[in-house]
Amino acid sequence: ITARMAKQVAEGLQVTDHLEESAEYYRQALAVQDRELGPDHNRTIGTRNDYAILLIGMGAYAEAERVHRALLAARIERWGEQSEDVAGSLQNLAVTIKHQGRLDEADSLLQLASARYRSVMPPGHFYVAFPLLTLSEIRLIRRDYGGAEEAASEATGILKGSLGDGSYVTAVARCRWGRALDGLGRPVEARELLGPAVDILTASSSAGAATYLDECRTALAALEDGRP
Repeated sequence: ITARMAKQVAEGLQVTDHLEESAEYYRQALAVQDRELGPDHNRTIGTRNDYAILLIGMGAYAEAERVHRALLAARIERWGEQSEDVAGSLQNLAVTIKHQGRLDEADSLLQLASARYRSVMPPGHFYVAFPLLTLSEIRLIRRDYGGAEEAASEATGILKGSLGDGSYVTAVARCRWGRALDGLGRPVEARELLGPAVDILTASSSAGAATYLDECRTALAALEDGRP
């Protein structure tokens, strides 16, 4: 089987939620591409990125970390340290590490990803907000509510300016900001952010929105339960 055929089969299986089978075909495609093209070839990098994202979706975080580290090395070799793709690899690597509970390491990688995005993307580009969103999540986990507010409020400003108020991604940032404000003992301001965020996420047809809806609904419900 050729690398192209294996990748096409992998993509088809991924779309239909046959994730384990999809992963096997991605591995077949990568074995051929690594041997015939090399790990820093554009096509190999593209396949490895798709495979790494699949692994995160499968919850195979240790394997995802290994693949994201290989991908980061290939992208640095191909484009140098200061590139959009390297920033994206740093962001995704941090997510896999966060899921494994290594929060300090993930926090450091996200700050690096944020600095990379700021150096290579136009001011206010929505990519700059992605590391900030993950940083806000980590800081909420650690009950660093001041740090979470700082990251989430900046992300909200960037996303509102680039994607608009109605974007579900902006709603996720508002949700995180609201959770941080609740942690800081500011429930009225928290409700003002969480209520509209839940409405936008509920109405969104994007599959991505559903990933965050429970988090925001739970935070709003806890606020309502504690209402004087």
